[in-house]
Amino acid sequence: MNDFLFSQFMGPKGENISLLQTYIEKILDEQKKWRADYSPEDISLYKKSEYNNGKLVEEFEKFLERSKNHFPFFHPRYAAQMAKDPAIPTILGYLTFMLSNPNNHAYEGGPVTTEMEMEVVDLLLKMVGYKTGWGHLTSGGSLANMEALWAARDFYNKGTVYFSEVSHYSWKRICKILNIDAFKEISVDKNFRIDCSMLEVELKKNEAMMVMANLGSTGTGSVDNIEVILELKKKYQFHLHVDAAYGGFFRAILLDENY
Repeated sequence: MNDFLFSQFMGPKGENISLLQTYIEKILDEQKKWRADYSPEDISLYKKSEYNNGKLVEEFEKFLERSKNHFPFFHPRYAAQMAKDPAIPTILGYLTFMLSNPNNHAYEGGPVTTEMEMEVVDLLLKMVGYKTGWGHLTSGGSLANMEALWAARDFYNKGTVYFSEVSHYSWKRICKILNIDAFKEISVDKNFRIDCSMLEVELKKNEAMMVMANLGSTGTGSVDNIEVILELKKKYQFHLHVDAAYGGFFRAILLDENY
């Protein structure tokens, strides 16, 4: 295994846990120093808590034992879910700011994390080839898809939403949540890609609000023929949304000037 790649994860046998522990201690040390140095003239009203015994220790031990019943996403022998071991940098980033509990609902709720969010969005724009743009981070692919369709619905206000029959199940739910009754699943070819000829048949019959193309469907990993769909877009003037929640990852491993 690539040494650099391996070093970014805790490892199936906990090979890099000690490295993570070192960084976590650094995070806690910095958190302690930051708090102590903020208005140092203030007198603390807190007493040092002793958690060497009592209900908290008892419940914490139960909690840790219960956590071991989770599926071993970290191990290569487990492949039933796409969820895998989190990378060490993501753990450190999450833990660092979890201790101060920012909220990116507005800049004043989390100035540092809001700036970081904007930096990440700029990196994503560059990665997919956009020269300009705007965005924000969501809790996951389903919410991102819902926001995209919400915006399309409010802008176009009419038409049918089309997506393939192997698209993520959230698309039908999103249409129902947004009160969009006009949506239709399109059949797929032998490679589980949307059948563009069948799509065009539907486009001829009904005005389209949006066509959703998969860049890596969740169940099969199929990539729709986006080039052909772009030609249909020119012809029928619909909004095109590309769902890359799964397949978009593979763009991140193409090393080029936009990496």
